[in-house]
Amino acid sequence: PYGVVMFDEDRNIVQINQSAADMLGFEKRQLIGRNCTEVMNCYERHLGCPVLDGGRSLDQVRTSCFECGKTLLRSAVKNKGADGVVIVESFGDITELEKATIAKTLALQTKSNFLSNISHELRTPMHGIIGFAELLSLDTAGLNEHAQSNIKELKQSASRLWKLLEKLFQAASLEENNLQVHAARFDFVVFMDDFEKEIRLINSSTGNELIFNIDSSVSHITADELKLYQVLMGLLENAIKYTEKGRIELNIQFESQAGVNYLNASVRDNGIGITPQRQREIFDLFEQEDGSDTRTYQGAGLGLAIAKQLALLMGGDITLQSEPGKGSVFNLSLPV
Repeated sequence: PYGVVMFDEDRNIVQINQSAADMLGFEKRQLIGRNCTEVMNCYERHLGCPVLDGGRSLDQVRTSCFECGKTLLRSAVKNKGADGVVIVESFGDITELEKATIAKTLALQTKSNFLSNISHELRTPMHGIIGFAELLSLDTAGLNEHAQSNIKELKQSASRLWKLLEKLFQAASLEENNLQVHAARFDFVVFMDDFEKEIRLINSSTGNELIFNIDSSVSHITADELKLYQVLMGLLENAIKYTEKGRIELNIQFESQAGVNYLNASVRDNGIGITPQRQREIFDLFEQEDGSDTRTYQGAGLGLAIAKQLALLMGGDITLQSEPGKGSVFNLSLPV
């Protein structure tokens, strides 16, 4: 599929294969003897050829051809033989690939701008809603049970919406590469105690059995405490969401490999599981195992995507093993 062409010291084409002629939009006989600067839009036209004049090789340089308007990825070397010096060049047509890359970049930028703008715009009214809901809940003595229940539901709904906005804002920051890792030494035992209390509170109304197996041999670690908390929270919240009256298990162990210490965590559930096709997409933003309009499970598909990107940002990774109907296991490996 690659074009191959040979030039002499005067930059004239002496040999060319059919693929190259097809890419350039000519018959082979029309190109023999033609000067390369008449065919290719070389960046070195006015600076001298880096291969002929500079004695350097070209490795995957993007240029275009005049007649066909295609983008070519070119590589070239100078070869000295018994009959003199020739330039041997190979190139491929990357026009469609480049168009697709540009389109994807523009789409990502548009999505990132939207996420950033909408999350900022919604924060101010949400502060007001949460504030007034809190004020209402402070004085409910004169209200009947139904009114008190409504105020409680208002606070819970506002809290859920605020968490979604926080995830939107974080997703926008990740897309724009605006997040930095801030590692510091902290008490891992206290960290896990606080984390377990919050997760058990979130799980309290589901009927799921929560099991924590935490390595007690390490009391302090150095890592980005907030981002580690967010990663573990994303994994556990996902397990809770897709498991009903089942079993969810968090295991954390520490190990050393080649002088590097790792925190290895696994989150295992016996929930609905994930199909093989969806396993390739589940860490993308706004993707869920059930993406239909009639899905049973709530959520915007942000938790796992954010957890994955935060893990990568901290030098780690998250992998997945799952089978539909039999649950999932998410494995986190993080240098600490």
